[in-house]
Amino acid sequence: ELLRFCEFFVSEPLGEWLKWTGGDESDEGTAGAGGESVAADGESAAASARAEGWVARTRVSIVERKLSGANPAQLTLEDLKSTTHKTVRDHLSVKNWAAVTDIVIGGQGSERSKLPAVGLSAEDQVRALIEQATDPNILGRTWIGWSSYC
Repeated sequence: ELLRFCEFFVSEPLGEWLKWTGGDESDEGTAGAGGESVAADGESAAASARAEGWVARTRVSIVERKLSGANPAQLTLEDLKSTTHKTVRDHLSVKNWAAVTDIVIGGQGSERSKLPAVGLSAEDQVRALIEQATDPNILGRTWIGWSSYC
């Protein structure tokens, strides 16, 4: 039932999701990849529409995976891999990826590092989320303007 409701967002993406694609529902045109304004019927408009659909489908897929028992740390890693934020992408270079993975998965003794990637119970997911949300190694690296509720 919940997933059927989520499908609505694929056809009507949220304004916040549109920001990630470079499009803005208030514009008559659409911003291209370089931020240039193009006509709504141009190639960049079509590309933006595809990107909007991709972002919406990706977000709905994440909801589906959470409901199916996915490990929150694994989902965080996948979210980091697919980010469109240039600053984050610059810091997540290939040479830094192993360190990022270690931080997100957790060090020795971390509960979330012992959990499988899929098949978790709701209780396991909650424990992993609380551990991840209170991990000083993550909190100490989080951007000061981060808004977890966005």
